[in-house]
Amino acid sequence: MGMHPNVGYDLFPTQGERLGEQAEVIRDGQTVTGQIVRDDVIDPLVTMIELEDGSVVLADEQDNFREPEQGTSKGRPAQVCFNYDTSRLLDGTVVRDDMEEPYRTVVKLDVGRFVLATECMYSPR
Repeated sequence: MGMHPNVGYDLFPTQGERLGEQAEVIRDGQTVTGQIVRDDVIDPLVTMIELEDGSVVLADEQDNFREPEQGTSKGRPAQVCFNYDTSRLLDGTVVRDDMEEPYRTVVKLDVGRFVLATECMYSPR
């Protein structure tokens, strides 16, 4: 869990023109289609693709994605806060909870944004 100066309650990186577009991912040797759900044009420069089955792939995994073993938090509701400010909590769902490399956790907030655990603090319920 962490924080990023460009990600917060009222602050989110400017999104690029590809947001909402379809993207192809090579998954287990097969081409699958998903939708770009995050496309930062400023730091932290994260691009995420949500596949039809709900899996979330980051752009650096797009050419050879093999879903890591998932932990027990995947699919669970979560409360999220930013910059250690627990006076404001956002609801969301853990959509990725890697138990092996690359050890990424992604939370889809009910407001529609996708955040990495390294950009926020979260607590699965």
